[in-house]
Amino acid sequence: MTELTRQPARSAKRAPYANGERKRAGLVDAAFAVFAEKGFQRLSVRQIAEEIGTSHTALLHHFGGKDALLEAVLVRREEREGPWRRTLLQEKGLLETVPEVMRHNAGIRGVIQLDATLRAEAVNPDHPAHTFILRRDRELIASLRSEFEREIGAGRVAPQL
Repeated sequence: MTELTRQPARSAKRAPYANGERKRAGLVDAAFAVFAEKGFQRLSVRQIAEEIGTSHTALLHHFGGKDALLEAVLVRREEREGPWRRTLLQEKGLLETVPEVMRHNAGIRGVIQLDATLRAEAVNPDHPAHTFILRRDRELIASLRSEFEREIGAGRVAPQL
């Protein structure tokens, strides 16, 4: 077998993987909307699948279960939003970033409701997002402290604040 005959077989194997990744990403985006509207606790995998127009077996194939789907939603959101927020903080500072992030979040259907719902549900230590929420809160507090120190150093915030 020559190199030329092997290459098409290799590229043919990439298409299903790419299609699977696109399908998975689409399911994560759709699940985001469902969790934002209906919460997490009250839904079964079958109900989530019905809401997003797929089968429960497809969800189980891609995620293994409801907890992993929620984790994928949270990770995807952080992947999308995290770099933008960090750049904004570096370029504009805390005092301009906070209102901009709030306006941004208000413009994305379901983001604020998802955050509020998950925070309420994740108070329970058994909730799959409990550790994620606690970690994010610790990171936010540390970031705010650092940003306030930077704002004080830049003279935009009074030191006694």
